[in-house]
Amino acid sequence: GGVMASNHVGGLSGAFIPVSEDEGMIAAAEAGVLQLDKLEAKMKSFMETHNIRYPLAQGYGMSEVSAAATFCVNDRYKRGSVGIPCFSTTIGIFDPETGEELGYNTPGEVCITGASMMKGYYNNPEATAEVLDSEGWLNTGDVGHIDDRGYFYITGRRKSVIVTEGGKNVFPEEIEDMFQLFSEIDQILILHLGGDQIIAQHAAVDGHSGVQGVQAGGD
Repeated sequence: GGVMASNHVGGLSGAFIPVSEDEGMIAAAEAGVLQLDKLEAKMKSFMETHNIRYPLAQGYGMSEVSAAATFCVNDRYKRGSVGIPCFSTTIGIFDPETGEELGYNTPGEVCITGASMMKGYYNNPEATAEVLDSEGWLNTGDVGHIDDRGYFYITGRRKSVIVTEGGKNVFPEEIEDMFQLFSEIDQILILHLGGDQIIAQHAAVDGHSGVQGVQAGGD
């Protein structure tokens, strides 16, 4: 069976991308976490410089659930995670094709239900039917997973997933996060050329551009 987390009261699996001999190879799954660390360090530095004394809190949400669906602050913090569900909120991870609820550490579509969720889009029943199912779940279109302690991780958008010829699901955001860890790269774009051919078109800080090939594979 699947797992979900609630708070009512109170991949590119196995694939590596070579960058340079000095920097070695970094797993794409770890790259997103490192990128979050980098962003968090910048935010904390900004807050300290401007004498902002409130704690930095990560979270995840959208207007359809009245802003926040998860929170991650103080003792409810875990590296790379957007946190745990807010009060009166239940979140599950589902297979978007079969509707099956998925288990721990298995990527799927993030779905939300709870007291703070919208009843629907104003005067737009068609759009409402596209995101709300008969059981009251909101299909967010975001891809993520939940760990065995109930912490959620967002890895990308369902519409941006690249399905290779061999049936692999590749999340462009994970690859982009990895490349952006390096100070030499200013911008990055992942493109699917068909089959198992994926390239990363990047612009360097010095103004030069280039293409890095990515092999879609691994177990």
